[in-house]
Amino acid sequence: MGMHHEQDMRLMGGLKKYMPITFWTFMASTIAISGIVPFSGFFSKDEILWQAFASGSHHAWYYFLWAVGVLGAMGTAFYMMRCVAMTFFGKFKGNDEEAKKLVHCEHGGGHHDDDHGHGHGELVPHESPWNVTVPLIILALLATFSGFLNIPYIINHLFGGHSSGLFNEWLGSVIPLGKHEVHAIEWALMFKSVAVAAACMYAGFLLYTKRKDIVEKFTTRFKGLHDMALNKYYVDEIYDEVFVKGLLWFNKTSAAFDRIVIDGIVNLVGKVTVVYSVVVGWCDSFFVDGTVNGLAFLTNYSGKQIKKLQSGNIQHYAFGAVMGVVVVLIFKIIM
Repeated sequence: MGMHHEQDMRLMGGLKKYMPITFWTFMASTIAISGIVPFSGFFSKDEILWQAFASGSHHAWYYFLWAVGVLGAMGTAFYMMRCVAMTFFGKFKGNDEEAKKLVHCEHGGGHHDDDHGHGHGELVPHESPWNVTVPLIILALLATFSGFLNIPYIINHLFGGHSSGLFNEWLGSVIPLGKHEVHAIEWALMFKSVAVAAACMYAGFLLYTKRKDIVEKFTTRFKGLHDMALNKYYVDEIYDEVFVKGLLWFNKTSAAFDRIVIDGIVNLVGKVTVVYSVVVGWCDSFFVDGTVNGLAFLTNYSGKQIKKLQSGNIQHYAFGAVMGVVVVLIFKIIM
């Protein structure tokens, strides 16, 4: 919001001056997620790493999980301070035309000032309104102090307590707690994890504020690796090729199958039905109706002809009788 919806950190910088509330709340959350004591992230991260390491005595696989967790915590501390350094420190680059061209060319396509609501004037960052900053302050306070709700046994024991943490005890009825003992190695791992996280935070801040030359040398020397990270490991491109284009191909193929095969069969059946109906209709009209109408005509015609034989005239009847006798006599003579 402060950058008028610009989200590329390479076009930010120096926002601490323009957005102090956002900076301090962001900083509190960054320290917390990096696992620095006494912020909340320290308590959760330390417990996870210790439990993974302690479980290694039963299954060596957990040592590997612990190492992965440590590497993940180091990476988190580094990239979060990189985010802070690029966003809130240094020189503001939102009005640098060369930076805009470089950034947006890497994204593909040109950049226009009004693409992000900048208008045609200079971009001036500003603090977010209260309905954004108040939730940020609340979240920052929780990130700072909520870890004290679950202080681990090793720290409570240091002050004479025997609690495994309020949150752990609250969940004790559904997740039974094992017996917890204080080990020197736990203290060592705790200090080590905090020290490593702090070192990575310092490295992230230093490299992206005062020693950008090291970053530039690294990105030049390992350009392929840098490009891969810059393009988010080509996840979007792979997703587009495999799923988006694959789904579009499947949709087009299904549409073509529906149009050519399904519609073809339906249309063929429709045409065959029409031809069959025409033939059946013609047969019905010509043969069936013709036969019925022909018999009706013949019956009617025969009736009219036979009706002539019964005219009621005696002379006609006498003539018919005489002609019948003559025919019989002729037949007898011939035979």
